[in-house]
Amino acid sequence: GLLYSLETLDSSAIKNARSYENSELVDAMLASAIEQQNALRAYVLTADDEHKDNYAKRGMETDQQIAEFQARTSLPEQRERATLLKAALEEWRTKQAEPQIAMMADPLTHAEARSMTGRVRLTKVRAIHSELETAQEQLIAERAAEQRRVARQAELALALGSFLALACAIGMGVLLSRMIARPVTAMTQAMNRLAEGDEAVAVPAVGRGDEIGQMAQAVLTFKEAAVQKRRAEVEAAEQRRNAETERRRNEEAQAQTARDQAVVVQALEHALSQLSRGDLTARVAQAFTPEYEQLKRDFNAAMDTLQRTMSVVVGNTGAIG
Repeated sequence: GLLYSLETLDSSAIKNARSYENSELVDAMLASAIEQQNALRAYVLTADDEHKDNYAKRGMETDQQIAEFQARTSLPEQRERATLLKAALEEWRTKQAEPQIAMMADPLTHAEARSMTGRVRLTKVRAIHSELETAQEQLIAERAAEQRRVARQAELALALGSFLALACAIGMGVLLSRMIARPVTAMTQAMNRLAEGDEAVAVPAVGRGDEIGQMAQAVLTFKEAAVQKRRAEVEAAEQRRNAETERRRNEEAQAQTARDQAVVVQALEHALSQLSRGDLTARVAQAFTPEYEQLKRDFNAAMDTLQRTMSVVVGNTGAIG
C-alpha cells in the first residue's frame, strides 16, 4: 500500500544518492591519477624531492579511492573494472613512472629520463576509467528512472489513500451529524451567548449520561466560572478605582504641602536676607497655612525681642557716651 510505496521510494532515493556519490568517487580516481602523473613530470623536470613525495602521496590517495569504490558499489562488474583500473595504474607505475624516477637518481641519466616524459602516459588507465565512468552514468540514469517510477506509484497510492480517507470522513461526518448535531448546535449557541456576556443563558443537555451530557456539564462549569470571573473583575475594578482615588488624593496633599513649604521657606529667606543687611524691622507678613502659622509667630516674636534688645543696647551706649 502507501507505506510500501513510501519505503520503496525512500530506498530508491538512497540508492540513487549512493550512485551519485560513487560517480564522484570515480571522477576523483582519475583526478588523483592525473595529479600523480603531474607530480612525476614535475619531479623529472625539477629533481625536487617534494614532487617525488607528492607522487607517492597521490598514488596512495588513488589506491584508497579505488578500494573505497569497490567497497561501496553493489555491482560485481564495477568492482571488476575497478580492479582492472588498479592493475593498469600499477603497470604504469612499474613500467613507466618508477623507471623514470630511478633514472633521476643518477645525474648522468637525467636527460634520458626527461626525454621519456612525453611517452609516459595514462592511456590504458584512461580507457578503463572511461568504461567505469560510462557504466556508472548508465547506472545513475537507470536508478533515476526507477526513482521516478516509484515516485509516480507513491503519488498514485497517496491519491487513492486520500480519496478513501475523504470518503470515510464524509460518511462519519454524516453519521455524527445525525447523532449529535442538534445538541452540539444548541450548546454552541449557548457558548456564543455566554461569550457575549449573557450569563443567564440556560445550558442544554445537562444531566444526560453520554458524552453530550459531559460536554453540557463542562459548559455549565464554564458558565459558573464566567460568572465568578465577572464578579471578581467588578470587585477588582472597584478596588482599582478606590486605590486610584486614594493615590490622587495623597499626591494632591503632597503637592499642596510642598507648595506651602515653599511659601514658608521663601518668606523666611526674604526676612533673614533683610536681617542680614541690618534691617531689624524685617517681619514675615505673608499668610501661612495653619500648621506653619506658629512658626511665623515665633519668628516675628524673636525679631521683636531682637529689635528691643538692640534698642536698649543702643540707648545704653548713647548714655555712656
